[in-house]
Amino acid sequence: KIATLLYATKKYPMDLDEVVSCPQHCLRKMNKSVKVAHNYKDPAYLLEPDGTHFWIKRGEELSLRDLLYGMILASGNDASNYLAHHLGGSILKFMKGMNAYLKEIGCKETLFSNPHGLHHPRHYTTAYDLALITREALKDDLIRTIVATKEYERSETNLQTAKKVQHSNLLIQPGKFFYPRAIGMKTGYHEDAGYCFA
Repeated sequence: KIATLLYATKKYPMDLDEVVSCPQHCLRKMNKSVKVAHNYKDPAYLLEPDGTHFWIKRGEELSLRDLLYGMILASGNDASNYLAHHLGGSILKFMKGMNAYLKEIGCKETLFSNPHGLHHPRHYTTAYDLALITREALKDDLIRTIVATKEYERSETNLQTAKKVQHSNLLIQPGKFFYPRAIGMKTGYHEDAGYCFA
């Protein structure tokens, strides 16, 4: 999701107030057991019912700002798909461009097959490449603002009322893990990767 955010902000001029909607396939879900049974032949961007979401409903219209914050603070896999499809014209085109861009900034051991980070056999990176991506992302003012945000109010849409979203990074939240020098970035988790933090 850091790479998706970085590529989106670097390569696409965005009006953050632009309201977008996406086709239903961007929100399609499939259990991991079914993905495995199909030998991962289904599209790599498919969501999983127990994954993290920004609670996007079919046909919902959201601003690009909400999608960016939803992808990082709520770790919304659905927000990642929405953003990639809208900006790239399709998720596959967005991913092709993103992988080319990551090579340009020095990532030699990275190939991402989806914009959200759910497990896929053809989706991999290294700690070194993640550090390169994170360092590049932190050069951007908008990204620094997003990743340091503790709480964000998701706007009212055509299908839902407004709701507050908390950043999952406990280093920037008041509490026992708060670290005053932390400037924020990205947490992650799924069964294959375990807990991750950049």
